[in-house]
Amino acid sequence: LENRSLVDTAVIGIMLTDGEGKVLSANRAAQEMFCYRPTDGGALPVELMQVLGLDGVFPDRINALAPSDGKADTATQTVSVRCRNHKELEVDLQLNQWRTESGDIRYTVLARDVSVEHRMRKALEEAERRWSIALSGSQIGVYDVDLASGRSVVSDTWWKMLGLQPNADTNPEQVWQERLHPEDREMVIAADNACIAGEIERAKTEYRILHNNGHCIWLQSDAMVAERDENGDAVRLVGTQM
Repeated sequence: LENRSLVDTAVIGIMLTDGEGKVLSANRAAQEMFCYRPTDGGALPVELMQVLGLDGVFPDRINALAPSDGKADTATQTVSVRCRNHKELEVDLQLNQWRTESGDIRYTVLARDVSVEHRMRKALEEAERRWSIALSGSQIGVYDVDLASGRSVVSDTWWKMLGLQPNADTNPEQVWQERLHPEDREMVIAADNACIAGEIERAKTEYRILHNNGHCIWLQSDAMVAERDENGDAVRLVGTQM
């Protein structure tokens, strides 16, 4: 009874199916998620494919998740499903295969609604795509420095301004340090350190840096601390160069 209570009150959907994909039981979260409540005419048993609103039959679609080599008993996949109320969801499904004492195959299906995370990720990807296009068109380089590791992430335009090709295997921070003109180094580092220490809000500097063609170019940099830890120490420094 205690185990049954834990299943019924779990925040993720939990369903039990037979070897053919027929749902034998479903907890409250699964019923709410897929709008398949017994009181609404969604009596069990019912085909799992019908609950998920997917085309095809269990062996062709869901059973593809199940282990085929006999070496594992768990498989996971994110699927797009359509509920009875025609609402579309992105759901992480995990199938756990096991056998009853009599040898019958059973699947415990764990379902977690990740629709919000999916929409947020799509929105972020689209925003980043538009931001990248805008930055590329305006010839503004962007950098994000992890102050703890000393490594940075930069935009493609940042590389191109120095006449270099984007290189994921190279630390841009090291490239910048090596190419910064020695006569400007002390001034630039002092401004960044003052910003990191919280003495100034932004570090705005103009400096010379070595272009890949062998000549120096002038750049303007505008940096600020984007994140501090619980002690107030700077964690990330982000900025633009043009």
